[in-house]
Amino acid sequence: MTAGCTLTDVFVCHCSVRPCWNGAFFVRGWLTIRRTFRAFCAEEGKTALLAQWDIERNLPLTPKDVTYGSHQKVWWRCPQGHSYRSKVRILARGTGCPVCAGRVVLPEEERKALPRLALGAEIVWVPNLAEWPELPRLCLGTSRHFLLELPFRPWTDQLINRLYELPGRTGLTPVIAHIERYLKNQKSQHIEAVLSMGVPVQVSAEPLLHPLRRGAVLRLLRERSAQLIASDTHDPHSRPPNLGDALAVVRRRLGDGKADSLAARSGEILTHPPETNIRSI
Repeated sequence: MTAGCTLTDVFVCHCSVRPCWNGAFFVRGWLTIRRTFRAFCAEEGKTALLAQWDIERNLPLTPKDVTYGSHQKVWWRCPQGHSYRSKVRILARGTGCPVCAGRVVLPEEERKALPRLALGAEIVWVPNLAEWPELPRLCLGTSRHFLLELPFRPWTDQLINRLYELPGRTGLTPVIAHIERYLKNQKSQHIEAVLSMGVPVQVSAEPLLHPLRRGAVLRLLRERSAQLIASDTHDPHSRPPNLGDALAVVRRRLGDGKADSLAARSGEILTHPPETNIRSI
């Protein structure tokens, strides 16, 4: 038994044939017990691989029921959302998702269900943003929209004026990121000026998952002051993808129509030209 294993992590075999059916082997008269897939991932630091085990599709089978060298085919779901079947031993030795590697082409129905990826960047506000020649290259997808994070320090009238001038000087439309984070720290007239500008305004999904914090976000969505919702995912642990859960809250509190319009608007932003109803000062 390897260090750190428990009786629940290994197979104990009492038969006298070689090799045993469950993954244990007799070597020179000694019984060598092979680790379960769960124990293998824990000891080898392969927790990301263990997370790809598709719990629902493999039930009642669990990672504790097979050895890491098993030839049994089970269901996996890679970080990109591809679902496929492969032998446990193939994944354990380092072979990844066949769809990501281009070895398998998904059926049309499954391809349509996958999330659409589009390049983009969240740009931090600087006073000379309109003079950046690289700005068009940072737009979202194939659109003329770019995601803009305004400063957390107090806004000034000069900042608001420059923000209003930005679309006319660049031919690009800013998408105001996570507006809910500014509500408590900025002057109400500055918040109202941004909301009245006519550019897309986005709220974060995370506050919607907390009953004591979701009120302001729901109000922005209900009053159509915000038209987009985003996950603001930075990593799968401290800031994981949560857009589906947030949209479920919107659907429950504001109705199917609002949830569907938010999803549709996100798709439009990635491909549409700049807004034409932007106000000027």
